[in-house]
Amino acid sequence: MKRLLSLLILCSFSICAFAQVLKERRVYYLDCSFSMKTNGIWNSVCANLKNAIDNVNDETTELIVIPFADNTSTNPTLKPIREFATVSGKNRLKSQIDGLPMNKNTMTYHYIPLSDFFNNRVDNSRVTYMFLMTDGQDEDKKQKALKQLLPQWGAKYGNRNVYGFYVMLDKKATNPAIDAVVNSQDHLWKVETADVNINL
Repeated sequence: MKRLLSLLILCSFSICAFAQVLKERRVYYLDCSFSMKTNGIWNSVCANLKNAIDNVNDETTELIVIPFADNTSTNPTLKPIREFATVSGKNRLKSQIDGLPMNKNTMTYHYIPLSDFFNNRVDNSRVTYMFLMTDGQDEDKKQKALKQLLPQWGAKYGNRNVYGFYVMLDKKATNPAIDAVVNSQDHLWKVETADVNINL
């Protein structure tokens, strides 16, 4: 009986120790479509994102910023900017955010960042957070994000260390259909603010 009790205590300690060392990955998809500029929110959104990066205290946290906006939905290109949350890593990341280009001819397809996250960004050795930062104007007429991808979130990640935030940057672009889908999914929330300094 004593040996069994000791084994249970040891297992409990091991589980707690594993939970304590589980590191984080934060993936920020940043809408770089020209509407972000015409809406007058681009500078404040970038400032809030950089502030959120500064507020990450654990230097082992992996930070990935992925700008998205493309002139074609058939061959999208996503170029992740990846750093760890060290002082130098944060500075490099913020500097690259400041230099992001914005092209008038780009379109916004929300299924592109969602597909990228599903296929490429979840790290099973880390708690993974996704922030989809957009002004809400999805120009995909087939609504692949809304009809195909968002409804899969809970089944994929509801029982895993994966959490998503649909960050609505412009309240004027509120979409009740997206609200309904997001509200029905486990581990997925809609945030109606440009402030991504969420206390995780």
